[in-house]
This record gives sequence, C-alpha cells and structure tokens, in this order.
Amino acid sequence: MKNGSIGVRWNTRVTAIESGRVHLEGKDGPGILPAQHVYLMTGFTPSPELLVSLGVTLDPQSGVPHHDPATMETNVPQVFIAGVLASGYDANKVFIENGRGHGALIAGALSAADAAVR
Repeated sequence: MKNGSIGVRWNTRVTAIESGRVHLEGKDGPGILPAQHVYLMTGFTPSPELLVSLGVTLDPQSGVPHHDPATMETNVPQVFIAGVLASGYDANKVFIENGRGHGALIAGALSAADAAVR
C-alpha cells in the first residue's frame, strides 16, 4: 500500500463482480476496475451468502463449502476459499496457525491454471 503497488479504496463497496472487472461505489461515486482475480477478505465470522449466490454448495451439517483441500477451489471453478471460510459453522477450527497455508495452495492452483493457458 505504501509504495502504491496495492490500491486501497477506503469506504468503498463492491456492487458487482463480472468477468474481468469489478463495479465499485464509493465516496467518489460509482466506478469500474479491471480485475483478473478478486480476493474477498470477509473477517472472522463471514456469511456464506456470497458463496451460495455464486453456486458454491455447503455441507448441510458442518456448513463447510465443498472444496478441494489440495487447492481450496470450490465446486465452482475459479472460486476459492481460505481462512475461516474453510471451517463452516465452527469458526474455531481455522486460525492463523493452521490456515496460513491456504494462500499458498490457492496461488499454486492459479499459477498452474495460468501456465496451462499459456
């Protein structure tokens, strides 16, 4: 953030995510940003509603989104989960100590997918 390589838009809300772009609404009004990937940081008690709206299925007992534990990709291609989202209804299952590897798994899956396209 400090050197400008990561853009920050405080007090801005994502209103839609489309292939290749994200729609925003903020203090400067509406806007559209180009985006290859979108990372949602939803906090410690995230709601699964966004995942469900994308078509991700949840285990009815545990609330854990169906995903490949080797890549963290859900049943919806190119939709990944990380951190506490992987614990479903029991947020005490995933902490920094055992969730920090999720990012590496996702990055590996995205890198492999990018390499396959080339």
